Amino acid sequence: MSTITYGFIRGTVAVLAVIGGNLLGGWLLSKYGFKKCIWWFAALLVLPNFLYMYMAFNPGLGISLISLFVVFEAFGDGVAFMSVTMFMLIISRGAYKTSFYAIGTGLMAYGTMLPPMISGKIFEMMGSSYAAFFTMAAFVSLVAFLIVPLILKIDKIKESDREILKENA
Repeated sequence: MSTITYGFIRGTVAVLAVIGGNLLGGWLLSKYGFKKCIWWFAALLVLPNFLYMYMAFNPGLGISLISLFVVFEAFGDGVAFMSVTMFMLIISRGAYKTSFYAIGTGLMAYGTMLPPMISGKIFEMMGSSYAAFFTMAAFVSLVAFLIVPLILKIDKIKESDREILKENA
């Protein structure tokens, strides 16, 4: 894949997919509530890691399928970003909500910067094998499914869902 093609897919089509994912995620959250959506949103965040693992084991895939996987990842990121945003809005209610939201936003930004900063080193430590690296990444991403039940135990999440669903009924 040429850098021009990759740039178009990642810089144009994928950006539109992120925006579409944001819009759909926001609509789904307002319609069904955080508790009903979070498992699906987590799946949309994790599944692309397994698609990248599939691509690593099948290097001869066509540009159309690779593009579809990249755009799907961006869409899933957009949807998942809405759940993180909603989580921060719910948790930061009460006194000092602006400060808590700002801290949460900073942590979220750090969480998006740290993996790319260390991924190259991890890739090299794994023998520069795409198959090994993306297999590890895919299975590590499953931790998201262990975190969701902990998030759902937070009382503010339960209260917020009742309010959101009542407002949109």
